Amino acid sequence: MAGVFQRVINWFALDKSLMPPFNKQFTCVYNRHKEYLFAIPSNKETFFLNTQRSMVVDYILRRKRFSDDPNDNMAFGIRKLISDGFYEAAYPLHEGSWKPKSLKPNVRKMLYDHWAHWSNWHKLQPLDYIRYYFGAKIGMYFAWLGFYTYMLIPASIVGLVVFIYGLVTFQDNVPSDDICNKEWNITMCPQCDNRCPFWNLNEACTHSRVSRLFDNGATVFFSIFMTFWGTFFLEFWKRQQASIQYQWNLIHFEDEEEPPRPEYLARMAQNKNIRCKSNPITKLQEPHLPFWKTRVPIFVFSFSIMLFLLILALAAVFGVVAYRMAIVAALYLSDNPMFYRNASIITSAT
Repeated sequence: MAGVFQRVINWFALDKSLMPPFNKQFTCVYNRHKEYLFAIPSNKETFFLNTQRSMVVDYILRRKRFSDDPNDNMAFGIRKLISDGFYEAAYPLHEGSWKPKSLKPNVRKMLYDHWAHWSNWHKLQPLDYIRYYFGAKIGMYFAWLGFYTYMLIPASIVGLVVFIYGLVTFQDNVPSDDICNKEWNITMCPQCDNRCPFWNLNEACTHSRVSRLFDNGATVFFSIFMTFWGTFFLEFWKRQQASIQYQWNLIHFEDEEEPPRPEYLARMAQNKNIRCKSNPITKLQEPHLPFWKTRVPIFVFSFSIMLFLLILALAAVFGVVAYRMAIVAALYLSDNPMFYRNASIITSAT
C-alpha cells in the first residue's frame, strides 16, 4: 500500500534531476553605492533576474531623450516614438530557445519542457523557476492558482457525492411519487384565464424527477459545506502566502518602487505654479499637487461611477420584472396553444 501511494506521489512530483530545487537566499533591494554588501558572481549577467533586467531596460527606454532641442520637453521615451509611428511596438524578449534542437540549457526551455507542455498537466508547478523567469508577481499568481486548484478537489468530491446521492434516491422521493401516480388522476386548474385547459398533475412527473437530482436533502449539506470551504480557503491561502513570502524574501515586499512617470514629470515641469515635495519613501523631490486637484476629482469620479452602476442595477431588476409581465401577457394572448400553455416556461427560459 505504501508503495502504491509513493508511486502516485511521484506521478505528480517534479523530477529533481531535471529541475533541481532552489536554495533559499537572502536578498535585499540593490544599491550600487553599497555594492560591497552584495555577493556579485563572476558572470554578472546572472546577478539580476530576467524580469529585473527587463524592468531596467524599460526604465531607460521610457526616459531616454531623442531630440537635441532643449525646448521640446516631450521628446523622450519609447512610448512617444511608438505614438509618432516610428516604432510599432516595444516589449521584452524571451531569453533562450525552447525548441527541442536547442543545445544550450536555459530556464525558458526547462519551463516549456517540464511545466508548460501539455504532457505535464499532472505535474506540480515549479514555482521557483516561474518566479526566476517571470518575476515574483507572476510566480505568486501561479502559486495562488495552484492552491485554488488543490482546494477545489474536496469541493468537487463532495459535490460528486451529493449528485450521486440524488441520482440514487431520486426514485424514492415521496412528493415525486405522488406527482407521477397516474391512478390518482389529479386534475389541476388552468395556468391562465379563459384559454388554458385543465391539466393532469402527472404531466409534471419528469420535471419533478429531474429536480430531485439537484434539489434534495444532500444539497443543504453541500451549501453549508461550501460556506465553510470558502472560509477555509481564505485562511489556508493566507498561511500559504506567508510561507511563500518567507521563502522568496517577500515579507517586506513593496509592490514596486515606481518613480513618477516621465510624462507626468515633463508636464509638471511646464507648470510654474507646481511646488515640489519630498517623497517619504525615496526622499526625492517630486512635484506635488494639492488635495483639491488630485483627490477631489478622483472621489467625484468614483462616486459618479458607483451611483451610475447602482441605478443601472435597479433599472436591470425593474426591466426583468417588466419583461416577464409583458412576455407572459403576450404569450397568453397568442393563438398558438404551445405558447399560451407554456408561457411561464418560455418566459423563464428567455
